[in-house]
Amino acid sequence: MGVCTFIYDHYFLIKANFWDDLGTPEFYKILCIDMLAAFTIGAIPLIFGLFIVENNALKRNLLEAQKLNKALSERHKDEKGSNEMITLSGETKDSVTLLPQNIFYMEASGNYVDIYYKEEGKEKHKLLRSTIKQMEETMQPFEYFVRCHRAYIVNINHIIHISGNAQGYRLNLTETTEEIPVSRTYLKNLKKLKDIIN
Repeated sequence: MGVCTFIYDHYFLIKANFWDDLGTPEFYKILCIDMLAAFTIGAIPLIFGLFIVENNALKRNLLEAQKLNKALSERHKDEKGSNEMITLSGETKDSVTLLPQNIFYMEASGNYVDIYYKEEGKEKHKLLRSTIKQMEETMQPFEYFVRCHRAYIVNINHIIHISGNAQGYRLNLTETTEEIPVSRTYLKNLKKLKDIIN
């Protein structure tokens, strides 16, 4: 667009000769002005378009977060849960034995998974040499564990609030200050919450 504007300005309006003007300061001045004008004209609609897309994503995510928060407030969860303990282990001898309902979330950390849980009324965590995929498979029998991010598995019974912005969602859990991100890839898992928590 800028080159076309330059050709029009230089050769049709000014009626200049290409070979005579090539390399002169006037030639490059007009070229730079026309290229800058074309860039500016093209950038304004692009920025405006991005603003509209971001704004729509924000509205959509806020609305969905409100629906999920409503579902969370109306849920009828079993506070007791099962008394059956599970043992989580990795590729080493390290392991942790606990009630599944006491797990807040799991976070991938390199070749390890950090398990955050409640024991004797206190928040604790245990680092196991494992992958988040292996932990996801281990927790499959418990429908209240949901993969919400490539690095996180969350216990939906501990979600107290869901916030949304243009980038996605963040989860607030009971008894922990950590905000758990929800990536676009695993957004469908979060939307299933309405079916799971009712």
